[in-house]
Amino acid sequence: MSIKEDYLDLTTDFLFSIYTRLGLCFFLLFLPPFSLAFKCAIIIIFCKPIIRYFWYRSANRVMKNNSSFVLTVISPILYLILFTHILIIYNYPFPVIAILLSIPCAIFFALVKFWPDVLHYKNSLLSTMCFYLLPFLSAINYTFDFAKPAVKKYWITDAHKHDFPYSTNEDSGGYEYYFYLAPANNMNKEDFLLQEKFKSIKLTVTEQVYYRFRKGNYFQIEKYRGLLGIEWVTYR
Repeated sequence: MSIKEDYLDLTTDFLFSIYTRLGLCFFLLFLPPFSLAFKCAIIIIFCKPIIRYFWYRSANRVMKNNSSFVLTVISPILYLILFTHILIIYNYPFPVIAILLSIPCAIFFALVKFWPDVLHYKNSLLSTMCFYLLPFLSAINYTFDFAKPAVKKYWITDAHKHDFPYSTNEDSGGYEYYFYLAPANNMNKEDFLLQEKFKSIKLTVTEQVYYRFRKGNYFQIEKYRGLLGIEWVTYR
């Protein structure tokens, strides 16, 4: 094998290694979800194992396992953080996020149980896609959704949080957050501040959304169809 071939092998081994994969995932955590950099990063992360698989297969080479105990521990933790970061846009409650996070894990362990060869390097693409596919589809559904949203405009007439479910422990952290909304088209800001009767619409929101707004704020709901047909909503 020539020096040029050795250099090429070393380069491809590094590009397709677990180090670059973790680096890209960590980088994605700090990118705005609608930025060009986010769009490029999510495509690269998803395509990287596919390109790696066919590259090594065409070259008739064995993919090196350069992971360690530390990397093996870091990988699933980073995966959970990254997938949760991607799902924040959907404003899902925690139980829904927990279910979505567990689906790839359940599929992977089912494959390992009924088809142990899935862990063999020749079948590594399938085991990798178990964890890559759902986050990738969730991300491209909104980051590549360029359609105009359906917009509704409101004033926040009141905001509350209640213990959930029926807890009296202030330190439990279990709360339900919601706003009372009045259509902004029907009155100006001074009107609803004086009239309680406009408390007609109750909207449950996440903790993050709740603390972004307060009573008297203008509140715009933008509902998108999603590139893949999965509806998502933003609040401004």
